[in-house]
Amino acid sequence: MRNGVVLMTTISGLLFCFIMIAASLSPFPDPGGFNSLGMWLNIIMFLVFYILSLILYWVGVKGMKYVMAVFCGVGLLISLSIIGLAFVKGMVTYNVSDFLYVIVLCVMSLIANIVWYIVAFKQSGVIV
Repeated sequence: MRNGVVLMTTISGLLFCFIMIAASLSPFPDPGGFNSLGMWLNIIMFLVFYILSLILYWVGVKGMKYVMAVFCGVGLLISLSIIGLAFVKGMVTYNVSDFLYVIVLCVMSLIANIVWYIVAFKQSGVIV
């Protein structure tokens, strides 16, 4: 079970980084959004939190699974928000296709985070 949680956490973290990069390439940001210092600082800060919590979980700190569950829940909310924002902005500008790759990455992130909960909290074949 521990290896599954580590794998799903890694996948979830990478997808979230890809979402940040893809969103900076879309019409979302202000000019200079992609490859800016702010984008890279956000990615580094996010990875530090994910890696630190993953290391603490791997070492065996008891409450880290629940802290990671909170991070996963925040990731679900962010992905849902980005999907909604992309659809609304795409409808207003009559160009949803500009946001399609961001929407696809967000859906992939939603799936990965839901699978994370299943892997992390399953007991004896039953999801709790």
